[in-house]
Amino acid sequence: MSQSSSQHTTALVRGADLTADERYRLLSNDLRRATIAVLDDRSGRVELSEVASAVAARVDDVDATAVDAEVRVETALHHAHLPRLDDYGVVEYDPEANVVVA
Repeated sequence: MSQSSSQHTTALVRGADLTADERYRLLSNDLRRATIAVLDDRSGRVELSEVASAVAARVDDVDATAVDAEVRVETALHHAHLPRLDDYGVVEYDPEANVVVA
């Protein structure tokens, strides 16, 4: 990830009231780091499918050309990563509407 993406990631996470351990835990996962970077570039409500598409394109270990890559990323974001980011107050995620607010 580039230095500017890293700076954006840190800025978005810094906005939440987190301990150092919580920050490290959240940033320890490639999908969460990419998700935070993607959401930092957007404002307001963002559809989960849009986030998943952008994250799949950013993450090195995801073959973004694979037909099911976005579906796999979307599933992981929906079930694991966005709820965790929501729990820590970094984003708001509505799993019923599949909408993220940064």
